[in-house]
Amino acid sequence: MSHFLKIIKISLIIPVVILATASSLKAEGLIFSINGGISYNVGPGAYESYWRPIFSLGGGVGYQVASFIVPQVYVDYSLFSLDSGSYKNTLAICRYDNVNCSVSGGNLSFTTVATTVKFFIPRGKTQFSPYARPGFGYSRGVKDKVTALYTGDITDNYPSLPVEDVWGRDTINAMFLTFGFGLDYYLAPKACFFIESEVTVGIYQMRGTGFVPIKLGMSFWI
Repeated sequence: MSHFLKIIKISLIIPVVILATASSLKAEGLIFSINGGISYNVGPGAYESYWRPIFSLGGGVGYQVASFIVPQVYVDYSLFSLDSGSYKNTLAICRYDNVNCSVSGGNLSFTTVATTVKFFIPRGKTQFSPYARPGFGYSRGVKDKVTALYTGDITDNYPSLPVEDVWGRDTINAMFLTFGFGLDYYLAPKACFFIESEVTVGIYQMRGTGFVPIKLGMSFWI
């Protein structure tokens, strides 16, 4: 937990440093954003094959230091469900014709805290403004307990059916890189809808683990 708090502190300090170095630029004010959507997993193999997206939620705060730069701190939560049909095919006992298998549990979630910088094209007289949002941060992944129940005829191979296997709850913490791109649609001078896609890839412990959130949200200035 102390490591998690340190990462959050670092994520909060970095935008302050960016603000200090950009003090000569025209400031536009605080920006708050909220979003919802869905995240698609893109690897590695088991993660991509056996977990399916449910939803993602997020929000952030930034400060527009210039007409085209917004440092931000963002928090996202993405939830995936275990595809029990595919997962049970990996269990040797389930390959016997006279054995029935059921798998439950195994939801997988990622909570991420990221420092990003949003670079966008000033909209001028139009209502649209495309942007890019690179950054890095910290992710905590949690996989819930998985339970497999085997039933069927008593066989020489498995004479003690029914049997239950349980794999406990797992957690993993990792740093990650992220790159997002999207489009703002302005409803008013200080309020806009946005659509965004983002690639998030772990660089330590969860190396190669990645997911692609698709977000719909709203930002407003104060």
